[in-house]
Amino acid sequence: MDRVFLGEGFFIMMKNKFSVLSKILVIMIFLSIASFADNKQNINNEINNIKIELEKIKLIQQYENKDSEIDKIEKRVKDLETLLNKTNINNNSILKDLKKNDELIIRQDIRISDLNFYIGLYGVIVTILLLLASWGSYKLSSKESSELIKKWLDKKADKEFQPKVDEYLKQIEEKSNVLFEKIDDEHQSYMAKRNSDLIADLIAKEKLSDKDKKELNKDVNNIDKKKEDEYTFNDWNTKFLERYYADDYEEAIKFTEKAIQIFPNNSDLYNNMGIAYRKLGKYNEAIKAYEKAIEIKANDNIYYNMGIVYGELEEYDKAIEAFEKAIEINPKDDVYQNMGITYLKQKNKEKKAIQAFEEAIKLNSKEADSYLALGDIYGGLGEYANSLKYFEQAIEIDSKSIEYIQKNNLDTLRKWAESLENKVEKEDALQTIQKLEGK
Repeated sequence: MDRVFLGEGFFIMMKNKFSVLSKILVIMIFLSIASFADNKQNINNEINNIKIELEKIKLIQQYENKDSEIDKIEKRVKDLETLLNKTNINNNSILKDLKKNDELIIRQDIRISDLNFYIGLYGVIVTILLLLASWGSYKLSSKESSELIKKWLDKKADKEFQPKVDEYLKQIEEKSNVLFEKIDDEHQSYMAKRNSDLIADLIAKEKLSDKDKKELNKDVNNIDKKKEDEYTFNDWNTKFLERYYADDYEEAIKFTEKAIQIFPNNSDLYNNMGIAYRKLGKYNEAIKAYEKAIEIKANDNIYYNMGIVYGELEEYDKAIEAFEKAIEINPKDDVYQNMGITYLKQKNKEKKAIQAFEEAIKLNSKEADSYLALGDIYGGLGEYANSLKYFEQAIEIDSKSIEYIQKNNLDTLRKWAESLENKVEKEDALQTIQKLEGK
């Protein structure tokens, strides 16, 4: 790049030199013309003065006959005219020279302009060439560097870096797998708990809440996007629940059978199958499913469901035995409630039933059904004071209990209250009955 600037400097210097000489030459020519113009004017003035004097002299000569003086003057005039002619000739010569010089200056300016153009063009070409040379050098050096790096990597990378990279990638993969497994486990745990809760409520509720139904439909839509060979255990469980609550028990059993082929050692699947068979009235098939579930892994829900089916088969002792095993694993109020109901289906088991419902109340004092059951049992035993007490507690927990009491027990309780001899007890009983009547 320095060479380009030196070349340009040289030509610029030459240009400046020519420009100065041209300006000096023009100034000298103009000064010469101005000098000649002044001389010419002076000569003309002098000639005019001489002519005037000559006229005066002629006039005088007429009178004084001074011929010699006139001759001198005329000679002087001729000399001046000759000098003037020479001056005119020199002036024309100078003008011609000046014109030639102007043409020379114009040609020189054109040459200088052309020279500037070629100098600029030369500078541009040299700059482009230098840029191309730099780019070529860069590409060449980059290529050589890449080749050197590649050769070095081929020789060293496998030995020095690849083991470290492999180890680092392995660590990342292990951490990722652990994280994904944790996320999947948490999701599966959540799904398993939710499905377990839904299954546990199958017997008690027999239908879903709007919230549970919405969540279940959402889960099924996501599962339907998968292929069956991609289904997890919870996916099969969810499909079972969706069909069960749609009252499509046959299809629910088919989903369970498919899941068992993949997860043959899962007791929950056999429990689901038993629940569906019970809804179809196939109690023996249901018992076989529960027994298989217990063989794999027993839990309180399986024993509870088995107790329900034995009760419907009127095998009450087996039902009570199943309920007791469920309670040993995990005591729940609904198990005690169904145990109490099973006792009531047998003769002379009212006290056992009372004990069962009282245990249910201990576990859940906010369940009105246990109080209603005790009210019925005590009423049946003729212990109307206790019956009235439990009915009053039932309506305090759930006001809808009044409908059941009014339909089944109110008349009997009123007759009992009216028959009381103790006025205080009678008045208290009638006030409570009025409350049961909704007054």
